[in-house]
Amino acid sequence: MLCSSCLGTVLNALLQYCFVAHYSLGLRTSALCLSCSFAFMFLGVLTYLRLSKVFTETWPKINVKAAFSNWGIIFRMGIPGVFMVALEEWCFEALTFVAGSMGEVTLGAHAIAFQIQSIIYMVPLGIFTAVNIRVGQRLGAFDPIGSHFAYTTALALMRDYQQRSQCAFFPKSLQSSSTIFDRHSSTSRNGQETIRITDSLPYIFSEL
Repeated sequence: MLCSSCLGTVLNALLQYCFVAHYSLGLRTSALCLSCSFAFMFLGVLTYLRLSKVFTETWPKINVKAAFSNWGIIFRMGIPGVFMVALEEWCFEALTFVAGSMGEVTLGAHAIAFQIQSIIYMVPLGIFTAVNIRVGQRLGAFDPIGSHFAYTTALALMRDYQQRSQCAFFPKSLQSSSTIFDRHSSTSRNGQETIRITDSLPYIFSEL
């Protein structure tokens, strides 16, 4: 699964460079390249499952009745989570539209801040996924102490990561990291100011 994701990312980078940067085919081609990389990841995982047969021990054959049973609790617990993630994404999309209506410099500054914050967000997202799996495993094994240990360990890791990310990006690498995306002075400067503002919000809300 990890290999499929890595290969898909490499494929996306190659396609983007070939068709967007080299042949200048535009943003629609960029979206098509991204879709192709996602399809490659899916086919890679599917091929691995078919060849490795890792599912045979837990699912020897398809039981249609069992596959479609107990979906009520899945929808009751899953739909609120879907809306939470969707609202978060919609907020980012709305901010992009608002920034675009304010001019190219503002849109560029928003894009710089969004990309850097996304890079910083990837580590908490990975820890969040791993902790969810670990806590579920411990609860399934009737081990509440183990699940609590995984939860408290994740909180300690996130607190340490937040402090280290501040030291790494601010203020030493802020200017150099913002100029990677755009060398225009006003765009880079506005991007730095946006990152400083958004970076201070977690500390403000943590004190409330």
